[in-house]
Amino acid sequence: MIRARRQAGTTVVESSLPRDAVAYVDAEWIPTGGSGDVPALVIHADTTVCFADAWEARAPAGFDPQLTAAWMLASIAATAVAAAERCAPPGPVRVTGRGVVAARSAEILLEHGRVGEGRPAAIIDTTGDPTLIADSLVELVDLGVLVLAGMPPTAMSLDLYPDVHVRGLRIVGAGPLSHRAQAVVKDDASALAPAVFGSTLGEIHQPSGRVTAAGWYRVLAQSPS
Repeated sequence: MIRARRQAGTTVVESSLPRDAVAYVDAEWIPTGGSGDVPALVIHADTTVCFADAWEARAPAGFDPQLTAAWMLASIAATAVAAAERCAPPGPVRVTGRGVVAARSAEILLEHGRVGEGRPAAIIDTTGDPTLIADSLVELVDLGVLVLAGMPPTAMSLDLYPDVHVRGLRIVGAGPLSHRAQAVVKDDASALAPAVFGSTLGEIHQPSGRVTAAGWYRVLAQSPS
């Protein structure tokens, strides 16, 4: 439904969204080095919410699409941090990425006192970059945990034996919670996720599809008239 490609040295996003829909994506979900699918939270006018063809839920009538998307992005961060803290040994937790999921994850970790120096007990990866994921496995302490937040890479080649098996590392996934779409989002919800709401929200219009620097994006089905 949404794809990114390189055109004249810049990244362009192409969308086949229906006219009644709008999509929201974290900055890390848009590949900048080449073409590829872009996982997205797609919200329809009938309050149907979908995530990357993985699940579908119904949001309450009268909901705000942007507020709902922000809550769900924040839920990915909360799920990732919870997985890291539950599964990893004591020690600092590091986050890789530049989008709002990474920013919110770092914000929660700072609140929990899990940011520090030294080799990480857990790494939360929001990039899906196979090279960074491989590097993270090497950097973790023994029995450490790598959390893949959002959508994991569609394909990657890893030699799991020397790190995951020998050193007892764990790899876990953390995606958005579908029940978030069914919850009533309060007007003051922005105060609960400042890293998301405080980040720049970029807009990607069709047919140009031009991507500018931002922490997350709203992808529109067509350019405004």
